[in-house]
Amino acid sequence: MSYDFDTIVDRRLTNSIKWNRYPEEVLPLWVADMDFVTPEPILEALSENLKDGVIGYEVASIKLQKVVCARMDELYGWQIAPEMVLATPGVVSGFNAAARAVCGAGEGLLILASKTTELGNGAWRYEYALQNVNSARSIQSFSLPLPDAAEITEMGFH
Repeated sequence: MSYDFDTIVDRRLTNSIKWNRYPEEVLPLWVADMDFVTPEPILEALSENLKDGVIGYEVASIKLQKVVCARMDELYGWQIAPEMVLATPGVVSGFNAAARAVCGAGEGLLILASKTTELGNGAWRYEYALQNVNSARSIQSFSLPLPDAAEITEMGFH
């Protein structure tokens, strides 16, 4: 099956928090708020599940956990047990759970996100966003290793 993820949907004309919270020159890179039309199989599955009229959060079934395990094995060769799969109601709560699992008491959390775009003719654009989630210590430096021939343009901080 193929799906159209390339058609641009102008979300600024909708009631979108993602697109209406920031000035027009800001490109918000949210994870869970998509900018494409939802594929028909997903719409059909949602419609089918809405027929009983019960809506809410559910506990992840063992079937779902097993599907996730199989997918992780298929994609990455990861051998994980179903009880290792933790369902969360969203990406932010997932980051929170992961941070609590790996950060010790008093350690701060920083999240680094990146986006790479090929511009053509061997040129690339790299964008980075560093968020200080809960570190009481100031971030005194941030460095990226770059080749000698790299040309730095449009560098800025917000």
